[in-house]
Amino acid sequence: MGSHRADLVGRAASTICHQPGPEAMNLFLAWLVWLPDNADIAAEAKAEIERIDRSTAVNGTVIDLRNLLDTLARSRATH
Repeated sequence: MGSHRADLVGRAASTICHQPGPEAMNLFLAWLVWLPDNADIAAEAKAEIERIDRSTAVNGTVIDLRNLLDTLARSRATH
């Protein structure tokens, strides 16, 4: 993972009030690595949040993942 993406992960994880569980962090990292290098990360995070919000299979891990994505989307919107 490039230093830019590592920085994004660090900022997303450090700005949420609740520390996400390891499952959510693993999903978040896998999602982030899966993105193409030229992806609009904020837009991709918002799209993933919309998919989660439409899902009926919501548990603590999914909520943690959504929070990570939301924090990432918000941090990217200010840059």
